Amino acid sequence: MLVAANANYLAAKQRYRLVRGLKTGAAAVGILITALLSILRARSIVRPLRQAVSYFERIAQGDLTTEIDIAGCDETGRLLTRLAVMQVHLKVMLEDIAEDSAAIGQRTAHLQSQVSQVVDPSAQQHLGIQQVAEAMERVSQSVRQVAESAVQAAAGAVHAQDLAGAGLRHGARHGGDSPSG
Repeated sequence: MLVAANANYLAAKQRYRLVRGLKTGAAAVGILITALLSILRARSIVRPLRQAVSYFERIAQGDLTTEIDIAGCDETGRLLTRLAVMQVHLKVMLEDIAEDSAAIGQRTAHLQSQVSQVVDPSAQQHLGIQQVAEAMERVSQSVRQVAESAVQAAAGAVHAQDLAGAGLRHGARHGGDSPSG
């Protein structure tokens, strides 16, 4: 019996070592598979995110021509889809801005033409007004000169009248001295 128990003990010990080895091997294989799957999963997340970052960088630099791959259905696929939609909206906005800018340029040219049509006659009117003002100044100077001459003539007439009156009074005082008398 002791021999049978000893044989059972050795067989159990061997099975234990075998099971322990299998468990250890299975755990190691499980850890390797988990590590490999984790690396693959991380790559499946990181690679699309890096791609999205490169798309964002191109858009930030003004390049809206890059074709964005929107094939994925996961979160990064939805992110890339929204990025592609944003890129299309940016293109449309830039085209609208370019069209509006061209329209503003045309309107500005038309407005400049209209302003020129108003300014040119205004400049001619201004020149005519200046010429009239200069003529009026000359007329005013002539009128002043005539007025000064009239004042001088009036003063001369008053002086002549005073002299004539003085001569008549002098003659009247000496009235009998007149040769006709």
